[in-house]
Amino acid sequence: MYVGVGTDLIVASANMKDAKARVTSIALKNKKLADSYAAAMKKYAAAKAARDQALELQRRDDLAYASAMANYAIAVQKADASNRGFGAQYSQQKAEWDQAKAQYDSALYQRLQILGQQKTQSDAALKNVTPPTGYAGCLSQADWDKYAAKCNATPNVTVKGIGSLFGLSGGDSVECLWTKLPVCASLPPLPPNPGAAPKKPTPIKVPVPAKPKARAIPKEPVKPTPPKLAEIPNIVIRDDAPPLAPEHPKSLAVAGLLAAVIVGGGAAYYLSTRKKKVA
Repeated sequence: MYVGVGTDLIVASANMKDAKARVTSIALKNKKLADSYAAAMKKYAAAKAARDQALELQRRDDLAYASAMANYAIAVQKADASNRGFGAQYSQQKAEWDQAKAQYDSALYQRLQILGQQKTQSDAALKNVTPPTGYAGCLSQADWDKYAAKCNATPNVTVKGIGSLFGLSGGDSVECLWTKLPVCASLPPLPPNPGAAPKKPTPIKVPVPAKPKARAIPKEPVKPTPPKLAEIPNIVIRDDAPPLAPEHPKSLAVAGLLAAVIVGGGAAYYLSTRKKKVA
């Protein structure tokens, strides 16, 4: 039998060895619970650290993305301003080019019209006469005047043959036929060719920052509950203490109340003795 009061384990000196073994058993069980709790806390700390790290990395990603978007907004404003400037410059260049092209096309059209008329007149005249040497579609004014003077100097004769086809009043000399050839007209000046139209500027496009992928955030780990450790009683030697009773395993494992268990007549004996002393 044994007697437990509070945190004291009262035993006779003969039962000292068993009492120490019992206290040691309680201490070992407490150590096992404490070690298990320490391991669980270590695992919890590692899981919490992993979660905190993931949250921190996500926070940094979000901050970096927010900063990139802010810079993107600034870059878009600058690009829009540049695009407007390029657009205005292009509009001015295009207007100037359109004007130059219209002037060039108009002058070219006039020249082509004059040259076309000269060619028509020249082709009609060449059907009946061989042109003078070096003839290039028209006569210079000096050459035409020279041919006309020679034609007029020819004595009047009856118009025959080829001359009658042109209604000549003078002779039918070749010079008179050459006067039917066109005189080279004065062509309007041709302004410089403006060339190809100015190219429309390519708008500046600012790439949109890529949004970071959401990181996998571990769940919040559950913090382990600290174990309830059994109280380790103090061994008190009293020669009048009853023998130790067998250890009750459940009382030690569940509540750790070994020191508070009172078994059978030993408890009654102790209590009655204590009452006498108090009286």
